[in-house]
Amino acid sequence: MNIWEIYHKSFDRELNSEELDFLDTMIRKYPYFAMARYLKAKAVPSTSNIGLASAHASNRPLFKAFMEGKKSIREKIKTKTMEESPEKT
Repeated sequence: MNIWEIYHKSFDRELNSEELDFLDTMIRKYPYFAMARYLKAKAVPSTSNIGLASAHASNRPLFKAFMEGKKSIREKIKTKTMEESPEKT
């Protein structure tokens, strides 16, 4: 299991307890890991989770779209990730 598998599953269904435990572990191990916080906030939308996730959001409109479940956000994130990652040669 990895964070991107959980990310893609989050659009189609609720996360199970194993996936939530994985997110909790990632947040404890890497407290500034924004995507783990976003996924936790979406799966368990408490005021605390949403507040912490939004505090770590570098792009608030993108975070809002993700929380609202807009599928077009997948393409935006995929494009942005591909632009930022170095090419493999």
